[in-house]
Amino acid sequence: MRKNLSERKDLSALKRVAVMGGSFDPIHFGHLAAAEAVRCQFHMQRVLFIPTGNPPHKCPITSADDRCHMTQLAVAGHSCFDVSRMEIDRPGATHTVDTLKELRMACGPKTKIYFIAGADALEEMTSWNQAERLFSLCAFVAATRPGCDREALEKRAAAIRTKYRAQIYVAEVPALDISSSNLRERVRNGQSIKYLTPDAVEEYIRKHDLYREDIDLDAAWRLVENALSEKRWLHTQGVMETAVRLAERYGVSRRKAYTAGLLHDCAKEIPHEEKRALCGALGVQVDDIMSRQMDLTHGFLGAAIARRDCQIEDKAVLNAICYHTTGRKKMALLEKVLFIADMIEPGREDYEGLTEIRGLAYSDIDKAVLCGLQSKIFYTKIKGKQIHPFTLEALEELEADQRESGDGS
Repeated sequence: MRKNLSERKDLSALKRVAVMGGSFDPIHFGHLAAAEAVRCQFHMQRVLFIPTGNPPHKCPITSADDRCHMTQLAVAGHSCFDVSRMEIDRPGATHTVDTLKELRMACGPKTKIYFIAGADALEEMTSWNQAERLFSLCAFVAATRPGCDREALEKRAAAIRTKYRAQIYVAEVPALDISSSNLRERVRNGQSIKYLTPDAVEEYIRKHDLYREDIDLDAAWRLVENALSEKRWLHTQGVMETAVRLAERYGVSRRKAYTAGLLHDCAKEIPHEEKRALCGALGVQVDDIMSRQMDLTHGFLGAAIARRDCQIEDKAVLNAICYHTTGRKKMALLEKVLFIADMIEPGREDYEGLTEIRGLAYSDIDKAVLCGLQSKIFYTKIKGKQIHPFTLEALEELEADQRESGDGS
């Protein structure tokens, strides 16, 4: 296996290098064809593939090492293609601006860096972390395909050039209708992926039994994105990001935390009468308090929808979705993680107790949950609503635990 470009001593000698980032989960011929097209059109000396590490709003299906190995296998036969682990090996959330800063320091002062992005990514770049700094670090190549609205793309590129003084080029690449999500779906369904990805990658997937998991995150993502308003969808992304960080802190499955965070509010914006009907159809028990306050059912209904529409059978994930609003006695660690992530995600508007809960979240999850329950009860009373027994039972249990441990008053 060839060495990563980030380890090569001749990196500083390069004059033109292209960067292709992505989860590569798995890498396929569409990635390779786009990279080769840009290499030829822009006379690149190297194309550097950088598998993403811990993206804030997306959770790769397979491990970082698996994705890196597959990418190395895919590019092994090309003298100008290399792979870097810089994002995988860098701790914390992955942001493109940090990757480009690191690469800029490793390159020579005269090296020109081109970042290859899908044409649709132009719509998202201005919202990326430190967008203004991002555009100052490299040039961008928007890779498009025949049939794309070239006029609209050029207008978008021109607007970004004007606002950020950015260098943006548009390059047409071969029209290969291949996506990683489609390959994962084919593997799940037992279909062939031959001629869609290099043979070595296909063999790696088979040998390591990848993409045969029960949870179809692609379907879950589509379900939630279509079910929620823009505001609620942004909240959900914040919960996912926070849940994953808390999971890493407390040794909970990152994947399960991500899945629960993604689906926790999937029933939130269903109208009350439709909620009532769905609860009956899906066998969700509605007690008297829930019947009067139908919004309390959205966690329980969300778990039922996740099971029906995404075939999720993992009880830990389903329970976390169920009780993310009410809490309950004997909450599992994943339930506590989602409960707190929902309360402290970055987009949450300020409320009494938020600062304290955020301060406790990464040091003592039980104390954070206790404060969260107290806050929920406080605001429920202010709104003149009835507190659900699950919430009161959870509070009593945690208060008793704190007294026994000597941390309570």
